[in-house]
Amino acid sequence: MILLTGATGFIGSRIQERVEDAGGPLRILTRKFLPPKEGVEYCQGDITSPDHCRRAMYGIRMVIHAAGEKKASDLFDPVNVRGTENLLRAAQREGVERFVHVSSVGVIGADTLSGTRYGEDSACSPKSLYEKSKRRSEQLVEEAASKGFPAVILRPANVFGERDPNVTFLNLARFVRRGWFFFLGGGNSLINAVYAGDVAAACLALSGQTPPRHRIYHLSCDVTLMDFIANLADRMNVAMHCGSFPSAFVPAARGVIRQMAQVSVFAESDRFSRVMSLYNRARYASTLLNDDFGFILPFGWRRGVERMIGFYRREGLL
Repeated sequence: MILLTGATGFIGSRIQERVEDAGGPLRILTRKFLPPKEGVEYCQGDITSPDHCRRAMYGIRMVIHAAGEKKASDLFDPVNVRGTENLLRAAQREGVERFVHVSSVGVIGADTLSGTRYGEDSACSPKSLYEKSKRRSEQLVEEAASKGFPAVILRPANVFGERDPNVTFLNLARFVRRGWFFFLGGGNSLINAVYAGDVAAACLALSGQTPPRHRIYHLSCDVTLMDFIANLADRMNVAMHCGSFPSAFVPAARGVIRQMAQVSVFAESDRFSRVMSLYNRARYASTLLNDDFGFILPFGWRRGVERMIGFYRREGLL
């Protein structure tokens, strides 16, 4: 039986669907009351409670920990750090055979303007409070793994797909639907996108019987912003008209943004992060999943865009 946390979230709900499709028994630890569902066992509780984690862990052999707090900074430590610690302790006590912790490439604190390719062994220097809390939770998992506990970490890049509460990619699609786009940082900037369904599939691959050879696995697709925009337009049958600043302007703009990123008020700003993403050149190595587990993306970013656009159109949002 798999224990899943975060099942009501964007990624967690996809993991639940994937486990159900595979026909495996599933237990969900959730704070919310959820209607009964065949093949799914619900355990009412909160990961911030050690007692709730111990109760949920009884009889469990695999754990996929996808719960986390991204918005309320006062909950970063109780949920992301101590919640992970509570689950780890309960899992170790129960003798769990695999613990998959869903994190983020954001913990690296990448210099997104440098064009560096970051591997799973790259040093971490997280910038935001959220990223710092996720890194602390990773360190707890790594410490447990160093003592022989079978725990692994999955770091997805920018996850997109239908039902995303962040609506960043929905807003991008709405902008593209107008028929024009201005590449502020140049069309060759990278978007590091990965479809939510692929993240769910990777979680199941990591929770399988194959023993992992590494503790950390990245999941990212090196997609240029130009290709992503073109694909969005193609799926919506939109004729695009694109513009950009002169190429000589971009290096100077990157220099200004680099200086601004050193100021905490900007480093913690979601709006500033979105501006930086338009100039992103960082890449994340994403081959270990295939090397160790033979994992191949079941969807890929292009099919992910197709599914996302289809869903939002059916829902009347596009």
